[in-house]
Amino acid sequence: MAKENSTRLWRSTLAANLHRLVALRYFVMAGCLMLLAASLTGFDLVVATPAAWASLLLYAAANFGVSVLLRRRDQVGEPLFLANLALDLVFLFVFLHQTGGSSNPFTLLFLLPVIVAAATLRPASIWVVTALSIGAYTLLLWRSPQPRVHSSGQPEFDLHILGMWLGLVFIAGLVAYFVTWMGRALRDRERALAEARERALRDERVIALGAIAAGAAHELGTPLSTIAVLLREMEKGHDELDPLMRKRMGLLRDQVDRCKSVLSGLSAHGHETRAEAGQRLKPAEFLQTLVARWRAYRPEVNIEMAWQGPEPDATLVVDLTLFQAIGSLLNNAADASPETIVVNGRHDGHWLAIEIEDRGEGMSEQVARSLGKRPVSTKQHDNGMGIGMMLAHSVIDRLGGRVELLSSDSAGTRVRVLLPIDELRVEATGRTDEPVPEAK
Repeated sequence: MAKENSTRLWRSTLAANLHRLVALRYFVMAGCLMLLAASLTGFDLVVATPAAWASLLLYAAANFGVSVLLRRRDQVGEPLFLANLALDLVFLFVFLHQTGGSSNPFTLLFLLPVIVAAATLRPASIWVVTALSIGAYTLLLWRSPQPRVHSSGQPEFDLHILGMWLGLVFIAGLVAYFVTWMGRALRDRERALAEARERALRDERVIALGAIAAGAAHELGTPLSTIAVLLREMEKGHDELDPLMRKRMGLLRDQVDRCKSVLSGLSAHGHETRAEAGQRLKPAEFLQTLVARWRAYRPEVNIEMAWQGPEPDATLVVDLTLFQAIGSLLNNAADASPETIVVNGRHDGHWLAIEIEDRGEGMSEQVARSLGKRPVSTKQHDNGMGIGMMLAHSVIDRLGGRVELLSSDSAGTRVRVLLPIDELRVEATGRTDEPVPEAK
């Protein structure tokens, strides 16, 4: 879908630029018409042949046909735009050949298609138009009816004509290269600005969610305590409960205790710095600790964990937010595939890769594009709020990593978390009382 939208936008932009090219041609035709009119006044400026008039009329008819075509279409492809620039070069060659050849000062118009291509087309097409323009001017130079290089008897004028050819070739190459280079730089800058705006918007949402979470943590303490007291009283006052009911009430008590533990940890972590809350762990040890902590919360889910390849000789500093971020991804996978999820870890020398794969139904491309940018949920039965992926993106981006989503409608969803080992690495000193340095 994203590729289709990008293609549609590109074709619409080409159609708008082709409209501008049609308008630009009218100025070119007006200049050519003035040149032909000057040949009728008796001035010995150019000698226009009937073929020059015919080429101008055919060019005007073709331009009118293109304008009619654009009224029926709001999108055009790059081949059609390229064909229009080739038509301009053919007209210029024929017209200039019939009005003085390479000595005609209008030969500078050969640069016009190059400039238009450099401003509108992709690099490959720009160089095609540049080669065609240089080829057309070179052919005009050697087939000019008058005067010819090294045959006019005027060495100074011949040298001037040759210099014009060299100048046009040089300028055409510079335009094609530098405009393409500058256009690429501008596109990269626009992409970077768009990504920065997207990160800022996501961070604002995360800050707002943090404020909401703080308020919720403050308000949930009292009802959780009430529930815990009532559960203990129910267990003590009903000794005749059957084992199944007693087991269920024990599970409820464990869940309440877990909620209270999460709230207590949230409150304590809010008063700690990241360095104070960090842990030193080997990459494989970090993965094992992560899975063990998560299993305590979701014991009913079967999770298969494996480390692939050798372990890097590095000690990483990780904090609670990273455990929570990847834990939210594990929760999403478990919600989509309660039977089994697969977690694999590996490294390539610079990145620690953690892949989380579920056996669910997958997700649509539209949902995949929105995950991590704004709260979006695919949970139809438990009213998920869709903030887990957004929080994970925010935390992992802050650590210099990234989250990649690989989705298939038939094979579930695979999420890849990439963490920079160099950014999280900490040198071991052998001391246990030394504070853990803050991760970058």
